[in-house]
Amino acid sequence: MFRANTMHTGASSSNVYSRPSLHWIAELGQIVASPIISNKIVYVPSMLGTVFALNTQSKNILWSLNIGSPLISSPLIHDNVLVVSTFDSWVKGTQYLGSNYIFTIDALRGKTKWKYQVNGDVFSSPCVVNHTCFIGSLNKNVYALDIRTGELKWEYNTDGEVWSSPASDNDTIFVGSDDGYLYALDHDGGLVWKTKLDFMIRSSSPCMSDDRVFVGTYNGMMYALDSNNGKVLWELSAAAPVLSSPAILNDKVFFASSDHKLYCLNAKDGKKLWDFETNDKIWSSPALTENTVFIGSLDGHVYSIDLKDGRQTWKFPTMQMIDSSPCIADGMLFIGSRDGLLYAFGSTVPDYIG
Repeated sequence: MFRANTMHTGASSSNVYSRPSLHWIAELGQIVASPIISNKIVYVPSMLGTVFALNTQSKNILWSLNIGSPLISSPLIHDNVLVVSTFDSWVKGTQYLGSNYIFTIDALRGKTKWKYQVNGDVFSSPCVVNHTCFIGSLNKNVYALDIRTGELKWEYNTDGEVWSSPASDNDTIFVGSDDGYLYALDHDGGLVWKTKLDFMIRSSSPCMSDDRVFVGTYNGMMYALDSNNGKVLWELSAAAPVLSSPAILNDKVFFASSDHKLYCLNAKDGKKLWDFETNDKIWSSPALTENTVFIGSLDGHVYSIDLKDGRQTWKFPTMQMIDSSPCIADGMLFIGSRDGLLYAFGSTVPDYIG
């Protein structure tokens, strides 16, 4: 799923060489969502509304399904069921289906299983716990759906659009809203706590480690809160909107900002350890391996940065801005670009793939 797991740590158990080689590219149409991988298949939604399933090694398209409405939310896969959601009004002045839906697709065959109509665009990416899919909408609601049947279990209304993607420690669901609150909900949709932060929580999605939850705001703040009661433990200002989602590994938390920078902080006290500057805003979210952080930038490049000291180790140019986030699995890295291409990188120089 988006950010690798339910806690949205952004950390992969797979490793990729810090200077990876380009293995292949596939022309799929403009990509804003982040790809996901399962069983050596990479799933990619395009901005024009088609979902693709490709073999990670050969780039062969195993199937494609035209949903017919822009797909901006990153997908999720659970028990060979793929979840995608539409943002029907993404292209200004244009409507496609005239409404929005959460779809499930047979991940092996590319056939629609069920769809649930949502009265609002969906930017939020789904999170699944115990066969329940949690997702937010710009209609201000958070939904809980049975991933097997599409049955609505509950919906929770906030006072702002929900662009943020829910995360979970398996007991509690955490999600941000444009009303400026970070919400903690139980599995029955009851409010555990909510904490007002300095401004709206736009597309930054919470991540967790131990008893802490980390999230950024549109006002440029990064917060650490106690996940048990919502108390703010520390905060740090980046002075520009944080639309990227944070990532955490061991005792370090990483986040990017519209001030062009990627930050590394001490997770315990919020002290800045280093920052790294690109040539444009960063909306992409960092992906972590044991020694390296990978991230895209609106300057059109994919970067690898040393976790310890913030030193750039590699940079790769695409032909348009990148707001998709890297996905790492099976020793490979995948990322989409608005140039219409999916890029696949690996740790070895590949045989030629036509």
